[in-house]
Amino acid sequence: MGKLEEALKRRIQPGQLFEPSALVTKGYSLEEVRRDIRAATKEGRLNSYSYGLYYLPGKDSDIPSSIDAIKLRYIETGDLVYGFFCGSAFIKDYLGQPLEECQLIEVATNKETSFKKTVYRFSRRFILRRPYATIDAKNASSLAFLTYLCSATDSEVQANLPVLSTYIRDRHLSSEMLVKFSQQVPSKAFRRLYSSGLYRSLWKR
Repeated sequence: MGKLEEALKRRIQPGQLFEPSALVTKGYSLEEVRRDIRAATKEGRLNSYSYGLYYLPGKDSDIPSSIDAIKLRYIETGDLVYGFFCGSAFIKDYLGQPLEECQLIEVATNKETSFKKTVYRFSRRFILRRPYATIDAKNASSLAFLTYLCSATDSEVQANLPVLSTYIRDRHLSSEMLVKFSQQVPSKAFRRLYSSGLYRSLWKR
């Protein structure tokens, strides 16, 4: 069994998207990984998805979706978090609802430097946004919540109050966690936090 097969067996499931860097180890360089991936793709042992993403062929149900690609490229991989869904997609993603049929997908990601940019990748059109602060695993929940309060209308916030209140408790959001971003996030997020009454759900330490 070659290095590529060993790395795939240890780390990748059929239908799971991955970037070549995910297979790099101390004894297996990125250059070697890319060389072996090119050969495996030509032989049909690997499938090329789009924009440098690959997956192991399997059943038809194992074919990755555009949402899978967006999550890997712009939101998270393993324990590394660098983005989150915004707008209505934020609510749907939290509720575990499928995003494939969502007409408008917005993502805040560390990988985008523009305030707002519409792109067409992975066979769909979506919006990328620069986050108000650098996203990581510890602050992603707080920033995603505040970003939603900034972009949603008052009626949308009111309609989603039960969901947002549950999100606060589920993610243990506290005033101390949110106030850290008072200088980066527009003040309307904090105004809506109080005018909507959502502040009552904040975790008390």
